[in-house]
Amino acid sequence: MKIFRYILLLIAFFFIAFSYAQTKIYKGDSSSDKDLLFTIMNGKIFAGSLKGIIICNIKEDKIYYKNYGTDRDILFTIRNDYRVYKKKSIYRKDLVILIERNRIYDTDNSLLASKEGNKIYDGNSRLASHILFTVEGSLNSNELAAVILISLSAVKK
Repeated sequence: MKIFRYILLLIAFFFIAFSYAQTKIYKGDSSSDKDLLFTIMNGKIFAGSLKGIIICNIKEDKIYYKNYGTDRDILFTIRNDYRVYKKKSIYRKDLVILIERNRIYDTDNSLLASKEGNKIYDGNSRLASHILFTVEGSLNSNELAAVILISLSAVKK
């Protein structure tokens, strides 16, 4: 019976640990708290730590302003082909960025950034001096898009 309790406790621990998983984004090649730019947890992107303001939140294929979730608060829509458009648009003129195989392109197909391992580099460079961000934790394509858009100061209302 004790083994059963320990197994239940272990399962509960892993459930709690994974439900509170967070991803941290640091400036450059750093992993110091003083260089923490964003924390991502449960689809919300915070400025700095979890105590910071919510910059935006991600629900399915939409990036919303701050912690809102209505149609008028949509900043960007991410289509299945990882094309990111302004608001709810799907028109080419409203295309903001394109994500393809961990590479981020702007509207004229210029490479803005690329993700390799836990680093996001400026353009196609792999030089340490060209590291834009260091990622601690997992980062899906929608979160990657949001981080890049925030860093380009595109998240404005």
